[in-house]
Amino acid sequence: ASTINKAFWQETLDEVQPEAVHLNSLFSKRFTLLPLRVLRQRPNVRVVMAPRGMLGEAALSIKPLKKRVFLALARGIGWMNQVRWHASSAQEAAEIRRAFPGANIAVAQNLPSPQPSENRSRADDSWNIAVIGRIHRVKNLLFGLRAVLEARASRPIMVNFIGPVEDPAYQEELERLATKNPAVEVAFHGGVPPSELPPYFHDAHYLLSSTTQENFGHSIVEAWAHGCPVIISDRTPWRGLKAQNVGWDWPLYQSEWHAGLNVALALTHADWEAMSTAARAYFSERVLSAEAERANLALFDL
Repeated sequence: ASTINKAFWQETLDEVQPEAVHLNSLFSKRFTLLPLRVLRQRPNVRVVMAPRGMLGEAALSIKPLKKRVFLALARGIGWMNQVRWHASSAQEAAEIRRAFPGANIAVAQNLPSPQPSENRSRADDSWNIAVIGRIHRVKNLLFGLRAVLEARASRPIMVNFIGPVEDPAYQEELERLATKNPAVEVAFHGGVPPSELPPYFHDAHYLLSSTTQENFGHSIVEAWAHGCPVIISDRTPWRGLKAQNVGWDWPLYQSEWHAGLNVALALTHADWEAMSTAARAYFSERVLSAEAERANLALFDL
């Protein structure tokens, strides 16, 4: 990592001679700020910046002073004036505009991986719930786990946390909470490469995400691709899920999640299978779209 410095980016850009560069972050020193500094000297290269939710209120509330000072400085010196911003939703476009009024913003839904050719059957004698993503406070994992532990269920529950541990103290809090209900088995698998996630989706009856903020939600759409309905907060772009029979999106109130989970975890296997089939159809009809592909290509129009 120490070799990723200004000279590294200068050499890389000299070698590749790109017409456009897509920066997939905002606050990363090595992979955003350093290349952006070098690119300021190359005005002929189009720079597209995807903040990936980092300008949402929940993300800005983590180390807020440091981030707000940086944003004020970036605005003051016009550091982002030549950047085209990639917002993955209208919600994220509004977040970018609040931080950088007058920003050049293009909205293009993120593109998911291809859909698996088949939908595997799941066990009908237990519930398997997957929680996929960083172990970090911004993901509001304690809320979701507590709701599962307190729910009534027709079968035993297994909760699998799959994601890198970015906050070890927070993981310890989750592990302590997990002991409160011996009838619910909880396992932590750590970070897993994206190529190794499909078996977790194929085993899961539900993906659970009680996040306080999500600008797109790759794990949500990947779950649908694998026939896995979702139980998520109303803080993502994916809303009105119950009407589509592909899951639920609830506000972050314990009473709502308690009542909702009691229903989700009491479904018959036949009713769940109908949701699973609907989830795959929703992915192919709503998530995979030629319009999204066109919007992503247009990001790099010069």
